[in-house]
Amino acid sequence: MKDHEVNERKDTKETILKSAVKLFSRNGYEQTSIRDIANEANINCSMINYHFESKENLLVTILQDLYVSIASIDELSENDTEEKSQLEHYIRSSVQELFRLEGISLLFISEQVHASTPKSRQLITKMEQAHFYRFCKIMDKQRTQLKIKKSDHDFLYHSIFGLVKQMIIKGRRRERLQKHTEKCTVDDIMDYINSNIL
Repeated sequence: MKDHEVNERKDTKETILKSAVKLFSRNGYEQTSIRDIANEANINCSMINYHFESKENLLVTILQDLYVSIASIDELSENDTEEKSQLEHYIRSSVQELFRLEGISLLFISEQVHASTPKSRQLITKMEQAHFYRFCKIMDKQRTQLKIKKSDHDFLYHSIFGLVKQMIIKGRRRERLQKHTEKCTVDDIMDYINSNIL
């Protein structure tokens, strides 16, 4: 296969993914058809079937992109003297990825509430567990410094990432209502978390 054909296929696949993220996050998985995605991507429906085989596989591919992105967040080195900075780094990096991938994050939040397919439920559960496990691992290292009981891990995790989810949803609502108010930034969220939660 020639280089330009490989690039063309890659471009088509990317276009399909971007169109699906836009429509799934705006209208929901159930309300979005393959034809809707094809129209948005300005391609033939058969191209979606060729690249992904099904709408479910398309959804799972999108969620896997978020999973890979979140899983690749590095932890600070073990010899970092400021232990609290390890937790802040992990939270900040997670928040940055969720904001960077805002459309996928909205889809993830929607799938958390009501999974559209068994495959997406399985992947969402795997993502939640892996992210929570890493959060707890960092918290365990810092429990004494932060004066946090082990039983507080769940509460802290859901307080922090519940806030982040609300900010992502609020940002989308503002866009829909075409309100041109200032968007909440990662720094705003981190300031709030450090002042009120940690």
